[in-house]
Amino acid sequence: VELVMSTASAAKEARDARVRIFTRALLGLILSLTLIFLVMHWQLVRPIEYLKHMSGKLANKDLTEPIHLQRHDELGELANSLETTRISLAQSR
Repeated sequence: VELVMSTASAAKEARDARVRIFTRALLGLILSLTLIFLVMHWQLVRPIEYLKHMSGKLANKDLTEPIHLQRHDELGELANSLETTRISLAQSR
């Protein structure tokens, strides 16, 4: 059995394979970046927006709503500090 392939045909096959690999790698990169963005948004942006909203309420002397952010990191410490501040201000009224 003899297998024969022309140089042009082999070059086209190689080019097509490179395009498929590049396309899949690009799609993988886009999906990875999208996932990273979503995780970052969920883990950082939303809690920061919540704390910003709640600190604005404190600034407007609205001390009725407790600040709840159950985290064990710097954002959780900030939320606890804001809640302590809210309680202290409410007691001093």
